[in-house]
Amino acid sequence: MEQDRVSECAYYLWLNRGRSHGGDVEDWLAAERMLATPRFDVVLTDAGENKIALVRDLRAVTGASIKAAQKMVEALPQTIGHGVTQRDAERLLATIHELGGTADLRRA
Repeated sequence: MEQDRVSECAYYLWLNRGRSHGGDVEDWLAAERMLATPRFDVVLTDAGENKIALVRDLRAVTGASIKAAQKMVEALPQTIGHGVTQRDAERLLATIHELGGTADLRRA
């Protein structure tokens, strides 16, 4: 089962690399490293008082459109960071807490 996940991840790395040949070992090793790194989901549970600033910052962090960021803030609880590294999850949590919102960190 684990080998299937590594194979799938390596395949997507190969696709992102432009399907060029000769990098299969590097793709496989990169996929193993990616899967070994713990991933987290950041779930927004409360937007707080400053929803406009939260929408603006979520848009900047996630790259979402204004409408998508508004939907994230209005339809709670909402996963706003899916499968992110611990460092990125902590940054996102800090941004949310600075703006008065609350979020949970869950292992993906």
